[in-house]
Amino acid sequence: MKRIFILIVLSVVLFSFVGCNGKAAVASDIQNNDKISTHGGYFYMKQDEANRNMKEDKSIVLVDVRTQEEYADVHIPGSILIPLDTIKKEAEKKLTDKEATIYVYCRSGNRSDSAAKVLVELGYTKVYNIGGITSWPYETEKGGSN
Repeated sequence: MKRIFILIVLSVVLFSFVGCNGKAAVASDIQNNDKISTHGGYFYMKQDEANRNMKEDKSIVLVDVRTQEEYADVHIPGSILIPLDTIKKEAEKKLTDKEATIYVYCRSGNRSDSAAKVLVELGYTKVYNIGGITSWPYETEKGGSN
């Protein structure tokens, strides 16, 4: 009986860590899954879907949360730069509409995950982490500051 109880407890604990689909949603899964709602109030989005949406809806705000140097090296056209370390101070100046659809990206998807959480905490309601530019197969450009 004790073994059965231990197995049940271990199964419940394992299930809670892994989730219903067999794996936890992490930044590296962004390109492989459909939209995944997170507990932080924002979403992950596949890059092909993000690219398609940006072509159809010019009101989407694209935010790069990397450093100025990284942005100058390469960025997605039309993106605005708000580095992660300044996002709490700069977001409300540069992102005045808290109801706007906002896509956030960085190099690999980790900083954009943190930035999306901050934006939701600041009251933005439609925030999507689209991952990293290293896996972005669409148009990019060099130079510039924002």
